[in-house]
Amino acid sequence: MNGMSNSFPLGFLGGGLGGGEILLVLVVILVLFGSKNLPRMARNLGKVMEDFKRASRQVTQELMREDPDPPPPRRPVLPKTLPPQEPTAPDEHKDA
Repeated sequence: MNGMSNSFPLGFLGGGLGGGEILLVLVVILVLFGSKNLPRMARNLGKVMEDFKRASRQVTQELMREDPDPPPPRRPVLPKTLPPQEPTAPDEHKDA
C-alpha cells in the first residue's frame, strides 16, 4: 500500500486517530462545556442514540415484513382496436 495505517483517517491529525488525539478531544470538550454539563449531555446523547437504534430496527422490520395481502395480479391491458373499415372504391369522377 502507501504506508498509511488502517486507523480512521483524519487529515488534520496526521492521518490517524490514536489515544493521544482522543484524550485531547475529551479535554477540549471538558473545557468547552464544563464538568457540570457533561453528565446531562452524555445522557441526552445516549437517549438520542437509543432512539436512532429503535427507529432503525423498526424500519428494518418494516422492510423485512412480507405483505400478508399482496394485491391481486393485474389483467393485461389490451390495445383498443378500431372497427373494421369497408374498402373504398376509387373515385370515378376525378377529372371533374
